[in-house]
Amino acid sequence: MSGIVLGVLAATAGLVFGTLGMAAAIVAVALVALVPRLPVFLAGGLVGVGATWLVLFSRQAAVCAQPDQPCGATPLDMAPWLAFSAAVFLVGVAIGVRAGRAAGRRG
Repeated sequence: MSGIVLGVLAATAGLVFGTLGMAAAIVAVALVALVPRLPVFLAGGLVGVGATWLVLFSRQAAVCAQPDQPCGATPLDMAPWLAFSAAVFLVGVAIGVRAGRAAGRRG
């Protein structure tokens, strides 16, 4: 659970502070990967980052797709951001499933 909280906080900081914040969010989650006993924490962080970005970017895409959109003359293409967010989320899920299976074999 603490990994998901870290992920949500890192993702929010990334969105608030722009590209530098997003890089810091990814580095923060990657640093967790250096601790060999915490793959579930890493998985939670990736799931938190991916899910937060996916929800926020999906909402932005939906708002900008409306006829009276407040996004300027041409709405932004959010597809790359949505794909990246989904990939981060799915990598987190895959790491979590693998860690869960490894823990099941040990216990």
